[in-house]
Amino acid sequence: MSAEGYDQEWLALEAAMGGRSALTGDVDVITAQYNAVGVQLAPHWGAPLDTVSTYDTKINEHVTVRIYTPKSLQTGQTLPVGLYYHGGGYIAGDLDFEDPICRRIAHLTPCIVVAVEYRLAPKFKLPIGIEDGYNAFLWAHGKAAELRGDPSAFFTIGGSAGAGIALAVAEKLIRNGKRNLVKGVIAMNPITAHFSNPPAKYKHIYKSYGENTMVPLIDKHCMDISFESSGARPDDSAVFIALSPNLSFYPPVYLVSCEKDILRDDCIVLEHMLKDAGVKVKRDHYPGYPHYFFVFPSLKKTAVCLQNIVNGIKFVLGK
Repeated sequence: MSAEGYDQEWLALEAAMGGRSALTGDVDVITAQYNAVGVQLAPHWGAPLDTVSTYDTKINEHVTVRIYTPKSLQTGQTLPVGLYYHGGGYIAGDLDFEDPICRRIAHLTPCIVVAVEYRLAPKFKLPIGIEDGYNAFLWAHGKAAELRGDPSAFFTIGGSAGAGIALAVAEKLIRNGKRNLVKGVIAMNPITAHFSNPPAKYKHIYKSYGENTMVPLIDKHCMDISFESSGARPDDSAVFIALSPNLSFYPPVYLVSCEKDILRDDCIVLEHMLKDAGVKVKRDHYPGYPHYFFVFPSLKKTAVCLQNIVNGIKFVLGK
């Protein structure tokens, strides 16, 4: 296990956890491992923030959302609304895993967060998860007044596969002539390309699958399982946004990348592409940290990252 290039804080956490580990096995084993991480981390976040109220509701027979509203919201006031899509490689994750993150985003921004429990592979192949995310966005926008949200300040947000969905929902809005509904996208450690089919023009900077072969949490085997289980076609521009012909129409985008992440260059390539397309974009990069490190509450860098995400929300909203 090489320690080269890792932040000391991350190495200390690895030592406390008994060493470096990555999700491994078949789709069922990986799903169980991933969900177990969420259960193990939950107590470390402490009691749920009491500055935010939540409730769950179904938007249709398939999709449940959890709505987070800051208790500081005054009568007659409206707030921005973020549709939040959890991570998990399209095969794992749920509303509970990233509940502490959603609470902090709602409190710190402040904004209303609508977290979406979209359907997962392998039972439900892509693009079903994207369609669920899209339908949840339209549902929330249609209920902006009821949610006490500002209909002109809706954004999508997510991490890893969820960041891929946040981008894909924006793509679907653009394709369906509803670009005016989305003000921005927040994509943390996003999936933006299939490793076998990166955008040709940017292939020379798409190196993280080769450079980050033995990194924590997710590796190429994990991504193989994710893509195979989800039925993602390498050339599908509705899933892999780095192939989109519509990037010039995108709203402002805020990106989070990590140095020790196999998906690092999914993020960096997308930043280059968005800038080349004339889109307003900002990226925060975390040297020495792996994919999705910010789900570990004991890391001091997690609080920094969450505040930067809040600043990223304000960036895409033009505030």
